[in-house]
Amino acid sequence: MTVFSLKRALKFLPLLLFVMFIFKPESNAVMRMWPLTEITRQAEYICIAQVQKITERKDTGENIILQNELVPVENLKGSLPLNKTIMIYTEKGLEDEPEFPTPGTNVVLFLEKDKSSGSLHTVFRFQGMWKSYTEKRTSKPNEQTLEEVNDIIQFQSESGDISAPRNKIWNYDEWTANRLWNQGKTLYEQKQYSEALNKFRESVEYWPTIERLKHIKSLEAGTKKTQANSLRDEGYSLQNKEDLKGAIEKYRESLKFWPDNQMEKHIALLDSLLQGKYVSDRVYNITPCSMIESEKVTVPEDFVITYVTGPLNAEQGGKSTIKILANGDVVINNEQHKKRLASPEEETVYKKIPAAGVKKIYSYVTACGFSDLKKEYWKRDVRDGVTKYLEVAAGGHTHSVTVYYYHVERFDAILTVLEEEMKNAVKRVVISAEDAEKIVWELPEVKLRSDQIRKSGAKPFTKIESRPEKNAKPGTPQSACTIYFGEDLGTHTNRVWTFLIDAQTRKISVYDAVTDSTIPLKDWRKSNTN
Repeated sequence: MTVFSLKRALKFLPLLLFVMFIFKPESNAVMRMWPLTEITRQAEYICIAQVQKITERKDTGENIILQNELVPVENLKGSLPLNKTIMIYTEKGLEDEPEFPTPGTNVVLFLEKDKSSGSLHTVFRFQGMWKSYTEKRTSKPNEQTLEEVNDIIQFQSESGDISAPRNKIWNYDEWTANRLWNQGKTLYEQKQYSEALNKFRESVEYWPTIERLKHIKSLEAGTKKTQANSLRDEGYSLQNKEDLKGAIEKYRESLKFWPDNQMEKHIALLDSLLQGKYVSDRVYNITPCSMIESEKVTVPEDFVITYVTGPLNAEQGGKSTIKILANGDVVINNEQHKKRLASPEEETVYKKIPAAGVKKIYSYVTACGFSDLKKEYWKRDVRDGVTKYLEVAAGGHTHSVTVYYYHVERFDAILTVLEEEMKNAVKRVVISAEDAEKIVWELPEVKLRSDQIRKSGAKPFTKIESRPEKNAKPGTPQSACTIYFGEDLGTHTNRVWTFLIDAQTRKISVYDAVTDSTIPLKDWRKSNTN
C-alpha cells in the first residue's frame, strides 16, 4: 500500500467502523464512530470554549450528573454569545459521555440543541468534544485540526451539503484536494517553489490523480535541478578564484541532486590539475558545460555537425571527416597519403545513427555553449601535430572551432559524445527499386490521386524506370531509383508524376518536365499547395 492510500485509509477508518457496526446484528450495544464530516454537518454550533467549572449534581436515581460550565471564546459555526457561560450536562462514569478536562483548558465543542428543552449537548456524545487539537494540519494520520474543521464547514456551505445525504461526504476529499492544489499554484506563481510543492503533495494525500502525481514528480526533478544548478554556480565561482578544492566539493555535492557524467569528468580533470597531473605542453580551458537534458531538446531540421581531424604538416598520414545530419545520416570520408607527394586515396562510408543519438549530440552542442567558443584555440609555438575541427550548422547559423594543443573542456565534451554515438552507427542499407516503388505508393499525394483515378474508371499504376548503380555516391543521379506513376485508361496510359528516390539516403525528389530538373519532395509539395 502506498503512503497516499495508507493515509486515506486511516482517514476513512471511523466511517468504515460505522458501516461495519450498522450491519452487525448486535450493533445496538456498541459505540458508533462517526467521521468528522458527519459530526460537523450534524452540529448546529462549533466553537472553541474554555472550561470554567465542573460541579457534581445528584440525580433522582443513583446516577451522578456533572454540570460543566464553559465560556465560548471563538465561533467556528453558528453564533453562540462569546464570553457568556453555557451549561452542558453529562452523566459521570458513562463510557460514551464526554469527560471535560480541568478548568482553564480550551476545548472544541460540536453542539446541537435539544428540541424539547432547548439545552445544548455535544453531537454524538464524546465525539462532539475535543480535548486536544492543533491549528494547522500535520503529517500525523487522524490528527484533530481546526483547519480541517473550517475546510469542512466551507465545503458544506459551498456545496449546499448542510443537510445533504450522508453519502455526499466523500466529495469533501476531492474538494479539499482541489483547494490545496490551487493554493499550491498560487504559491508557484509567486515563485515560492518549495512551499508550492508541499501544498501539491498535501493535495494528493486527499485525492491523488495520475496527472497530479506526474506533475509533482516533474516539479521534484525541477527542484533538484535548481539545487544542483545553484551548487554548480558556487563551484564555478570558486573555480574562477582558482580555489579548485572548494570547487570540487561544490561540484560533488551537486551530483547528489543531479547525476551528470560530464560533471564527473570535469571533477576528475580538476582533481588531476590539483595534483599536478597534466600535460605540461598543453594549454587548458576548463569551463564546464551546463546541465545536459537531451529529452527536452528539439533538433533543428537543418542541423549538421562536421568533425575533421588530421595532421597539421605531415606529408604522410591521413585526414578523417565525419558529417552527421539531423535525420541521422552519417558520411565518413577518410583520406590516406600512402606515398610522399602522391594524391590521397579516399574512402567514403555511409552510416546511420538513431534519432536519440542525434538528439544527445545536439543537446551537448547547446549545453556546452559551442557557439560561444572562440574560432581558434591554437598553441602557436608547436608546429606539428593533430588538429581537431568542429563545425555546427543549426537554425540558419554556422560556427566552427579549431583546437590545436589545447584542452577545451566544452569542445572535448561534444567530441566525446559524438565519438560515443558513432559506435552505435550502423551501415546504411541500400534499398531496392521494388522498395522504392512501395515508398511511392505510401505517399499521401499518390494515395489521393489513386482514389481519383479509380473513381474516373481508370487504373493507377507504377513501374520502375531505372535502378541505382552499384557503388554510386549518395545524392547523385546514379544512386536514384526512378519510379513512374500514372493512370491506365485501357487504350493508353498517362504519366502523372515521376519520383526519384535515393537508394542510400531515401530522399525523395520529383521530376519537373517544364524545367527539366528534379525538385525535393518538400519544395514540390509547397508548389502544389500554392
